[in-house]
Amino acid sequence: TNSSKKFELETIRLSNQLNDITSDLYDDKEKYHNYFNQSNITIDNLNNQITDLTNQLNALDSIYIYETKQMKDRIYDMTNEITNNKSIITELEIEYNNKVIQIEGLNG
Repeated sequence: TNSSKKFELETIRLSNQLNDITSDLYDDKEKYHNYFNQSNITIDNLNNQITDLTNQLNALDSIYIYETKQMKDRIYDMTNEITNNKSIITELEIEYNNKVIQIEGLNG
């Protein structure tokens, strides 16, 4: 009958439409799945870069701390050396003054 033929055509049309929608949904699902995978890869790469930069900063910090300690130690050593040199100069001045006194005593 005409009515059943119409119903059959409408069913075929709706079935085709459903297939198209299902296909589009599948394509979208694939597209978004790929997008999220790519996003996760990008996030992982950024996290790795952050980790690398953090490690570099920590290494630089360690070098800075080490070099600062070396400089402090060197300043400490130089300060001791200056103090020792001052003591030696003071001793030499005393010796010099004693000799001057002796010479003046001899010249009397």
